[in-house]
Amino acid sequence: MNKLDALEANTDGKVVDYVTEAIRVSVADQQVEAQKLQDRINRIQVQIEGLTTRVAELEAGSNSASADDKYSLTKAKVVRLMKENGWYD
Repeated sequence: MNKLDALEANTDGKVVDYVTEAIRVSVADQQVEAQKLQDRINRIQVQIEGLTTRVAELEAGSNSASADDKYSLTKAKVVRLMKENGWYD
């Protein structure tokens, strides 16, 4: 026997109806709030996935740029090469 059944046995029907309706409204409010929170969680998860993708793309881009920089010819590299071969003082 739950509390609502005990309430029905000892109190007026209007009080029981009020309590029943208050419980129904409270549950409905909680469901609406839970749905709002779930929607917010879903939006945040989509944002996280997007950011994760962007970070992975940036990391991939920076790794390929580093490989390209390795073979780039700069003034400092030319001077160093010329000094190694004795062509520059």
